[in-house]
Amino acid sequence: MISPIISNLGILVFLPLLIALVRTPFCRANYARQGFVFALSAILVCSLWRYIALYWAFGLSAVFALIYLIKERPTFRMNALAAVSLAYVGWWFVLLIWSAAKGRGLGMSMEMLPLCVMCLYSCFFRLTEEEKQKIIRPFLQSAGIFVMVGLIAVVYNCIHFGILPWEWPFLQKSTINDLLVYQVVFCFLGGYTGYTHPSYNLLPLFLALCLMLPSLRKNGSSAAATAAAYAYAYAPSRGAKRNTIALMFGLLHAGTLLLALFSQSRIGLIFSLFLIPCAILFFTWHKPAARWAVISIVVLSCIAAGILIRPQIQSFKSDSVRTLMHELCWQYVQKKPWLGSGVGALNPVEMSQTIGISYWPNIGTIPEDATVKNWPYRTKMLPHNQFIADWAQTGIIGFVLSIMLYLTMAVSILPIKAPFRTSENASSHSIALTIFFFLFVVLSFLEYPLFIPKGLYLFGILGVLQSRQEV
Repeated sequence: MISPIISNLGILVFLPLLIALVRTPFCRANYARQGFVFALSAILVCSLWRYIALYWAFGLSAVFALIYLIKERPTFRMNALAAVSLAYVGWWFVLLIWSAAKGRGLGMSMEMLPLCVMCLYSCFFRLTEEEKQKIIRPFLQSAGIFVMVGLIAVVYNCIHFGILPWEWPFLQKSTINDLLVYQVVFCFLGGYTGYTHPSYNLLPLFLALCLMLPSLRKNGSSAAATAAAYAYAYAPSRGAKRNTIALMFGLLHAGTLLLALFSQSRIGLIFSLFLIPCAILFFTWHKPAARWAVISIVVLSCIAAGILIRPQIQSFKSDSVRTLMHELCWQYVQKKPWLGSGVGALNPVEMSQTIGISYWPNIGTIPEDATVKNWPYRTKMLPHNQFIADWAQTGIIGFVLSIMLYLTMAVSILPIKAPFRTSENASSHSIALTIFFFLFVVLSFLEYPLFIPKGLYLFGILGVLQSRQEV
């Protein structure tokens, strides 16, 4: 569709990471720990781009972590999150014993290993506020570049196809044929060699927005807030910085919302709208009356929306592909409820539909090279639900372990009063992570994020960001 040079414009997201690399003091005695912190930041930045970069960033973090363990020999403190993640991933490997597809199952199990490794990081590394700032700052800057490049892709394609932006097909889901729209929107970000589903491409942006929320509080501070101040605000006064960050949050949020619309992401649209009252709550946190007014309006709006869009919610059941996947997986659950079918043993579903360009009613004449004429759609038979997919493959034991994995993550990041969470900074940081984790849980009921690298790595890095030093 466009030249390879232009299609790789998304590599610009690495510019903040390169600047951070130059500033990283590897010459110090604790160079391994500094390298580990840089690698964690690289994982966040790479989650915005291609999978191959994400794998390399994780490998870099593992190398620095191993060097740090050998040289420093830090105290190991096993926590519930690490223990459950080990049990969850270990059960995947146990299931290979009776899996009918051992080759594919082994590949899927190996892809889950980074989850328990990243959760184990929190047993050795207890991040300081300064280290969290170094991790988050390049990521926030790269998120802004991601949105900018994504919108440039939309503008370019509007010119290329000769259409106006408001003629773009918004949220016209057609199950299979909408994949080309993902390519068009995210092609500048390396979409042709990565996973182009918008729900996962937008997920890192929602993490960036959640991490910026504490900086909207008056007199509020946290590692993320300080990182946001360094990333976007250069005003001398605290109030000016807060206003500047609020403006940047609004621009980043507006860009994310537009990308959700242009890429036909219903989940992205819902998450974007959900973050609006969250931002208002943080901005008016020092005013109890305004805070309760916002909460009341949000509750009433949710009730009204539930009543008004009830027909649309019911029509969601007409999605034939989702319904087929759920029915087939429930058949596997009923046949083998205790041990499941085995990892990788769910037979793929072959869809006879092909990707075409004719379903775009408002675009008009399309160049011949704009799409591949025949693109058969093949998908693993996994339902759009993380927990049902776990049950179908790993049985009741895997299902329980997946529930426990989410529960232990929730307990580890919730802003509960505890010896490690007595400071206001830690509370603000935990609230930001909790909001993103809530979005991740909702996504888990609508998709299967732990089976997709971007979702898996973002879940794992939550386990690292929640770690903190004793105070």
